[in-house]
Amino acid sequence: MQCYLAYNVIDGYEVVVNAGEKTYDPQETANYVFGRFPGANENDIERLFEENKRHAPLQNSEKPIPHDKCRQFRDILANLGDREKLCADGTVIPDLRDAEYWVNDGARWEKEKITLLGVAVPEGAILADDLANGNYQTEQSEIAAQDESDRLAALAPEQKDAEL
Repeated sequence: MQCYLAYNVIDGYEVVVNAGEKTYDPQETANYVFGRFPGANENDIERLFEENKRHAPLQNSEKPIPHDKCRQFRDILANLGDREKLCADGTVIPDLRDAEYWVNDGARWEKEKITLLGVAVPEGAILADDLANGNYQTEQSEIAAQDESDRLAALAPEQKDAEL
């Protein structure tokens, strides 16, 4: 059997979606046997088909890999985290697309969004989903105070008087 990787190209990465084995294709085998052995008699055809089996052709988004790599890719795929992707070169990259995070530039907390595959959360930043975690109470309080300050600053003078 021929092993292969099926992949999709996302943001320039060849992201593996399957690692498998190609089955034998009777039509490809017949084309090969009848093209290569045009004068074969009926008694030899079955033997020639067995000896010259051909795999289904690879598609544009598939590439052949050695048999030992096939199992490795399958194992990695089976154990990937929710926010990870496996690349055709064997590397595992983060998939945090559409994830929002908060980062402090020293003066303010800013909310940013990851839009590309392979981009990790910057050093010191906190995923918005993780802010609810009890480990980030100080940061959560700082962001809430900043949001309230921004809200009050955006009010018209008469609205501020009514608020205060």
